[in-house]
Amino acid sequence: MAAKSGMFRRTTDTGDLKERMQKDILNSDYMKCLDSEEKKNAMLPWLKAVEIVEVEKLTDTTGRSVCRFPVQHEYLNPAMGLHGGMSAAIFDTGTTWVLDVIRKPGFWEHFGTTRTLNLTFLRPAAEGEMLRLESEVFDP
Repeated sequence: MAAKSGMFRRTTDTGDLKERMQKDILNSDYMKCLDSEEKKNAMLPWLKAVEIVEVEKLTDTTGRSVCRFPVQHEYLNPAMGLHGGMSAAIFDTGTTWVLDVIRKPGFWEHFGTTRTLNLTFLRPAAEGEMLRLESEVFDP
């Protein structure tokens, strides 16, 4: 059984959260749409390479997720490091995914919209380097 939410199909199975997130996001109608010839998306190589490592629902309104992915050649800047714009896109996308573990009709049903995004870079990430993105939704 599934509930339709825009292009994202939300499974109602409350079994393994990692498996559910994989189905809801990475193996969804949304991904098929992004991969169609008329709607090729620049994020597609990254989306196909990302691995959901861990997903945890802490409470009804809080959760966390961990993803990892290799730095891909398509996303390098002229200095051969991961482009800052791509870093921001990856960060924005990955931090939205954590909402999948807590969303339900009437509560983050269609994920969210980023209002502010600030990044501070510590060092460049080279091609082939494996990066890890840990995200958490919490009550302030």
